Amino acid sequence: MTLIVLGLLLWSAAHMFKRIAPGARDALTEQIGDGSKGLFALLILGSVVLLVVGYRSTDTDLIYATPTWGVHLNNLLMFFAIALFGLANSKGRARSFFRHPMLLGFATWTVAHLIVNGDTASVVMFGGLLLW
Repeated sequence: MTLIVLGLLLWSAAHMFKRIAPGARDALTEQIGDGSKGLFALLILGSVVLLVVGYRSTDTDLIYATPTWGVHLNNLLMFFAIALFGLANSKGRARSFFRHPMLLGFATWTVAHLIVNGDTASVVMFGGLLLW
């Protein structure tokens, strides 16, 4: 469980660093140029590795029982999540309906996984990503 929490903290820190410390991010960009983007990409990749390793190595208890119809709702929500991710890179009229379609798609993805995974590790990981 510790690796999951560390992964969530690293994920949040890497994504919010530009908003929390814009001066430090600008100074880093001035020092190493576009390499700073690669640095943050590596931090995000490291956070995903921590999340996956932590999730796979954690013995968890069931917090809530998932409904039998949850799999069907999960599949439907995943369809919308993928469509929203794709919509984030489009220039069509449908994109104007959503302010941040990729973030909405990510939130939909986490909710879909919370519906079908009721164990402690899933609730901590997907709930933490949803709170982010």
